[in-house]
Amino acid sequence: MDPRRNATQKNHTATHLLQWALQQVLGQAVHQQGSLVGPDYLRFDFTCPKALTAGQIEDVERLVREKIDQALPVTCAVLPIDRAKKLGGHGPVRREIRQRGRVLGIGADHPDRIGEAFSREFLRGTHVDNTGAIADSPL
Repeated sequence: MDPRRNATQKNHTATHLLQWALQQVLGQAVHQQGSLVGPDYLRFDFTCPKALTAGQIEDVERLVREKIDQALPVTCAVLPIDRAKKLGGHGPVRREIRQRGRVLGIGADHPDRIGEAFSREFLRGTHVDNTGAIADSPL
């Protein structure tokens, strides 16, 4: 695999971990507003009612690192859009995909068990198969 694509996969999956960790620490008021994912870095834009404290930043970083260290499976399932939303899939859905949604699940080892994933988001793009693969990324 192309090394730049591999690095981009790692950073793309890391954005999903970051979204989850931010919501764990700051609550459901946090919403992704965009991201820029490349092989060398990621930028994650989000809304939050107030600035994060140093302690909150540390908590978010700790949660993301724990999920990376746990080397959890990452899987994808294409589901009817209503089922995907019921499972808690969130994030932007392409306009042309109204009946079905591609859902990334972190913590589920098979598409049939996507409901077991702790993080579920609608997605586009490419991802790693296991969070442990992120460990050597420059996060």
